[in-house]
Amino acid sequence: MIRLPTHSAKSVGLVVTILLWGACGLVVTTGVATAQTADYDPSNPYLGMEVVASDSQIQDGQFYNLRAVDSFDDGTVNTHNSVKELEADGTEITVETKSLEPDTNYFITGPGLNSPTSLTEEQTFELREQTLEAGFGDDSEHTNDSIGHNHTDTDSA
Repeated sequence: MIRLPTHSAKSVGLVVTILLWGACGLVVTTGVATAQTADYDPSNPYLGMEVVASDSQIQDGQFYNLRAVDSFDDGTVNTHNSVKELEADGTEITVETKSLEPDTNYFITGPGLNSPTSLTEEQTFELREQTLEAGFGDDSEHTNDSIGHNHTDTDSA
């Protein structure tokens, strides 16, 4: 037979309370939604394309700030500057890129979205520039006297 030590009613009550508390889990809520980062479509746009930032935490009619990344520190946004203010339409924000600087990373910040200093490079979008280089052949003239010359003799009768 196994003998269990006897405990006072107070200690048994404390153990039961701790066990129940652990089984139920401790939930603390502040009433504030967790900050998010926007998803960008397309994620690697070219200059001139529209980029749509979307997230369930974006609030319709609220103003958000488009920011340009100046530098990253170990893959996290280090310094950044404000580019322009944009208004949300539902849970989306449309960014016109034709007047933005190419080869720059951008992100949206505002109500419900993460602080800029906690963003990683993957949570921004890089605006790329598409260039086209065209060349033509050699500028020297190619002449051939036998091409394009028709000689006709007309006999007068």
